[in-house]
Amino acid sequence: TDDCGDHSDEIKCPIRIPRRIVTAAVIGATVCSTLFIIALGCTCKLF
Repeated sequence: TDDCGDHSDEIKCPIRIPRRIVTAAVIGATVCSTLFIIALGCTCKLF
């Protein structure tokens, strides 16, 4: 299989993370941290 994208040997293939996965991870982390901050704010209002 052509895992490297340039038909080179997979053993010497540099590990590259697809941009789509990086973008999804960044967006997911941002949404998660935003929800966490909102929940933390609501908890502080209760006490």
